[in-house]
Amino acid sequence: MKRISLILSIVLFIVLCVSTSFWVLQFMKPETRKISAPPMAKPVASVDSVAGLFGGAMAVNSNYQLKGIVLANPNNQSEAIVAVDGKAPQAVTVNNEISPGIKLSEVHSDYVMILDNGVSKRVDLPLESKATGQIASILDTVPGHPALPGANGNQRIRPQLPPLPPRNPNEK
Repeated sequence: MKRISLILSIVLFIVLCVSTSFWVLQFMKPETRKISAPPMAKPVASVDSVAGLFGGAMAVNSNYQLKGIVLANPNNQSEAIVAVDGKAPQAVTVNNEISPGIKLSEVHSDYVMILDNGVSKRVDLPLESKATGQIASILDTVPGHPALPGANGNQRIRPQLPPLPPRNPNEK
């Protein structure tokens, strides 16, 4: 009987210690702060990114840089000056390949449309080129074309050529 009372007193002492430590820790612990997740930013879809869903052309970052545009009155004679992968710029006419599988489809006053394996993409002229007026327009068949503001029926744009060197009378 003596042993049962001793074991019972040890078990009750352990329960008393556990209960006391639990309530002491409950009263001594700091108040919990509620942490909320930062608000999720709503993604804003731009018109250019949604245009591809409805058959429009998307303005995308690509390996093609538009350096200049030459507009001609028959649009199929227009040219674009394009640099591919940072290489030297090359002049490409409408419906010709820029590189294998990439074809120049349209030329406009400040952008061109290319077909990248059947997918239409828009390549814009850099803003600094637009601001400094480095866009060339050549109207060679119809005077007074509306693409050039202020052009009347008598004006034609002629390219400026450097003067020819004087001829040597001994050469024939």
